[in-house]
Amino acid sequence: MIGEEKIGELAKLHGTPLYIFDKEELYKRIGDIQKMLGEDITLCYAMKANPFLVDALKPLVAKFEVCSPGEFAICRRENVDMSSIVLSGVYKKQSDIEYVMDECGGVGVYTVESMEQFNILCCCAKIREITIAVLLRLTSKNQFGLDELEIEQIIENRADYPYIDILGIQYYSGTQKKKVEVNIKELQQLDTFCKQLKNKYDFTVKELEYGPGLMVSYFGEDAYKNDYKMLQEFLTALEKVKKNYHITLEMGRYLVATCGIYVSKVVDIKVHSEQQYCIIDGGINHINYYGQTMAMKIPAYAYVKNDGTIVKAYGLLKKDSVNIETLHINNNKSSNDIETLNTDEKNLNIDCKISNLDDENLSIDSKTSNTDDENLSIDCKTLNVDDKKCIIDNEKLKWTICGSLCTVADVIVKNLPIGQPDKEDLLFFYNIGAYSVTEGIYLFLSRTLPKIITYDKNGIVEVLRDFYDSDIINSRKFVLNK
Repeated sequence: MIGEEKIGELAKLHGTPLYIFDKEELYKRIGDIQKMLGEDITLCYAMKANPFLVDALKPLVAKFEVCSPGEFAICRRENVDMSSIVLSGVYKKQSDIEYVMDECGGVGVYTVESMEQFNILCCCAKIREITIAVLLRLTSKNQFGLDELEIEQIIENRADYPYIDILGIQYYSGTQKKKVEVNIKELQQLDTFCKQLKNKYDFTVKELEYGPGLMVSYFGEDAYKNDYKMLQEFLTALEKVKKNYHITLEMGRYLVATCGIYVSKVVDIKVHSEQQYCIIDGGINHINYYGQTMAMKIPAYAYVKNDGTIVKAYGLLKKDSVNIETLHINNNKSSNDIETLNTDEKNLNIDCKISNLDDENLSIDSKTSNTDDENLSIDCKTLNVDDKKCIIDNEKLKWTICGSLCTVADVIVKNLPIGQPDKEDLLFFYNIGAYSVTEGIYLFLSRTLPKIITYDKNGIVEVLRDFYDSDIINSRKFVLNK
């Protein structure tokens, strides 16, 4: 993961609000996942998670799930191999299918979400006398896919559709599953259904495309880890069925979330009725953490002063860093001193040999203190060090982070420990690689869209999109043409 110092440099150079996608983290994560899966399980990237990463992912995944004409257009511009596209989506217009077939030579696989879609695909293929591969999407009891009886009807009458090659079944029931037992149960049910198709209609399912919806941790200490434990548990179940079908795992969030960082700048500071607010130049129009509830959950973050001082570094947990408990140390405090301070929720322990504090400049506001020749143990809320301004006050140094939108809903996170903020300080939010870049309410208030860049291990920066004025989209064409 890119270090805080480099992120700060990129923010200074490119401006904020800013999305940074770390290619090295992206490559590592997908490489790790593919290694765990082995060569006989295929990865399909659900590009709705982040279309800006399609080009970077071309050498890393075998397939791209495309769910709209717009996503298909992006794939064409990015020179994605048409044979690697799974053309999905709950709504497919016949004219769009005809365009794909006539202008682009077709795609690798088409999914069937309804009997209407099946009829359109049959008609388009028959007119052109071409055979197309399809996957029948089994519904998870929502608006998507076909029910079991409809799938059985198609399979039973498959001889009537000579231009349709039915590869198998597609299934996806939702994202952010917290328990792998849900995946295991779904996989068993799919295996049972596929065997049923064989027994009743002598139809062999060749391919099973499954979207596991594995969980990405966004909050608390787990947000700094995002290991592969859940995938590892799921692999045990996959091993039992992969001998029967070619397995494709369709994933988006799980592949790309960890590669993204969002950087925003403090632009205003205010206190109302003892509630402390930091206003940043971004907002909920740019940040979307799945599962956030009334801004109460703290995501993975870092906080860096305008002068480069790191107040809260990425990945430092409560037991490792005083910064989690909102210690702010100004520029006069050396970095060596910061490394020697460790806290938990109640106690601050300072090794006097290293911390270079003497009796003349140490002021303790405490009911109890115990010292010996080497160690000073302080049980207190406030430690004042003359000229160094080392302040610990859990209540005063927690801030509610709000965005720039004119709505009370624009609260990113409440009670965030960042010390004493100043204008131009930087906030980094992590695990932002999936959905935030497209899912926010970007056009609300006609705010400028953030800049988007990638960064790789060689220090190469690529600007994927510059700042973009959304007022152009929100204006009448007549006015723009004046």
